[in-house]
Order: sequence, then C-alpha cells, then structure tokens
Amino acid sequence: MKTAILVSGVYRPESVRVHIVLNELSEAFPDTDVYFHTWDEHKHLVPDYLNVESCPEPTLNYDTMLDPDTDTDIGGRYNYIRQQLKYYDAGYRLNDDSGKIDISKERLEKFISIRHSGTKQILGHADLYEKVKKLNKGYDRYIRTRWDVSIQENVDFTSFLRRCKIGPIGFATPAPAHRAYPKFRKHIRDDTSSFNDRLLFDHLIIHHKDHFDPQLVYKLHKDKQLLPAEWG
Repeated sequence: MKTAILVSGVYRPESVRVHIVLNELSEAFPDTDVYFHTWDEHKHLVPDYLNVESCPEPTLNYDTMLDPDTDTDIGGRYNYIRQQLKYYDAGYRLNDDSGKIDISKERLEKFISIRHSGTKQILGHADLYEKVKKLNKGYDRYIRTRWDVSIQENVDFTSFLRRCKIGPIGFATPAPAHRAYPKFRKHIRDDTSSFNDRLLFDHLIIHHKDHFDPQLVYKLHKDKQLLPAEWG
C-alpha cells in the first residue's frame, strides 16, 4: 500500500523546528510523501520550500463539549467533563462549598478553551486529505500528525502500517505526571481495555483510506455534532 504523511495544525515558528520534523518523519517513514497544512492566516509563517496547503480557519458557532446530542460515555470521562462544564456555566467555582467542581483549575481552563476550538484539528486534516486525494497518486494509507510532534528514535512502525487496514491506530506521549506510562504508547482502535475502548490517541494517527470520510466530518460540523479532540 502507498502512504502519505499529512502534517496539519497551527504553525508556530517559535516552537517548531521544521528540519527536525522532516528528519524524524523521513527516518520513521522512509520514502513516504509528506504534505503540510495550516490556516490561511498562518501560511506566511511557513517556509516557502514546504509548499504548504491552507484553508480559512473554521468558525465554530457551537459549544463542541455541550451541544452535540450524545449520551456516549467515552472511556467513562466525556459525560463527566460535560457535567463539570455545566456546573461551571451554572456559576459553581473551584473550592466552593458545593463540591460540584472537583477537577483542577488547569484542567477546567483547558476544557473551557477547547469548547470552541477542539474540532479544528480534524477539520484541518479533512481539508488536506481532500486536496491530497485529488492528486490521484493512489494513496491507501495516511499518517496524520501535527507540526509539534516529535517521533522517538528507533521506533519501527512497520507492523502498524500493515495493521491499519483493520482500524485506525493512534499514538501519543503522555504528560510527565503519568509516570506509569511508558515513553512510547500506542492505541489500536479495536482494543477493548477499559481505558482505550473508545479513545484514539491523536498526536499521530495511521489510518486507511476506508476509515476516514471528510464529507462526514463536514456534515457533523455543520450539524453541530462534531466532537472535540483533547478533552481528556
């Protein structure tokens, strides 16, 4: 199968070293075409030699955490976070006598911020995916990653590239506080463990063309049903 790497997201020149990103991608996925994407207003910041694609940054006119009609309990946490935000909207605050909000201030602020930005990652990927698909180069597999992802040395992705025909595979680096996790973690979509059964780590995702439909992404966005990333 033929593979393409799709790098998308906000390009921040102060934190992204393009030559390191390119070297790590080429070492991890040799002889693989790489395509880049960012929002129109950030395109001028990207080095010209990358020939980056872009589109207008999406405008989200709904609350991606609370508005979607879902009773899905994603990994036991999504509905919990929704309830915490409802308490926040109702005027409850950290450390008050109610005990309603029982997560850290930092996590609460993160959830508040992604309510109106958490779906932009997949919308950017969808735009780049469609543009690359129109090139008619016969790609079967796609590797979605971000500008700020660093790939650990000596990781062999061969078996995961083969296995993605079964289902998408996600990779992530846990926060430093999660010392119980190894440095390198993977999540295979058909894993049925209690933590991973409905999650897909999204720092780097390997997926087959049969497992991604950009038109469905756009429809869910239009219908205010697209769920956010980075909510956990």
